Amino acid sequence: MNQNLENNGRIINESACIFKLRWYNVTIVVYTTERNNVMINILLVCSAGMSTSMLMRKMQNEASARGVEAHIWAVGGVNAREAVDAADVVLLGPQIRFQKSSIEDMAKGKPVAVIDMESYGCMNGAKVLDFAIELYNNVAH
Repeated sequence: MNQNLENNGRIINESACIFKLRWYNVTIVVYTTERNNVMINILLVCSAGMSTSMLMRKMQNEASARGVEAHIWAVGGVNAREAVDAADVVLLGPQIRFQKSSIEDMAKGKPVAVIDMESYGCMNGAKVLDFAIELYNNVAH
C-alpha cells in the first residue's frame, strides 16, 4: 500500500525507510486546507508546450500510481506569465533554460529549475516528479 502522509507541509511516502525519506512532488502544486491532503501544483514550461505535454501525462500517471495529489500542467513559454501564479514549482524544458532568470522573476520566490536532459529526453515522469517534489519540499511553507 502506497499511502502518502503530510509532515510539516512535506509529502512523504509511508514506505520510506527511517533513515532516508523519499519526497514526492510535481511541477505545479496547489495547496488544500485539509490537514492530510496536500496538493502540489507543478508547471512545466517549454517552447510551445508540446513536448512537456507528453511528460506531463507521464508525471500525472506516476503521481496517480503513488497516490500523490498533484496538479500538473504544461504551457509554452509565451504563456508562462499567466500560469506561474498558480504553480508551487516551475520546471523548464532544457530547450528554454536560457529563460530561467526571467521566469524566476515571474515566480517571485517559488522554485524554478531546468529538467535534466536525460530525464526530459527519455520522458521519465517518475524522475521528474521526484525532482519537483524535492524542490517543493525544500521551500519553507
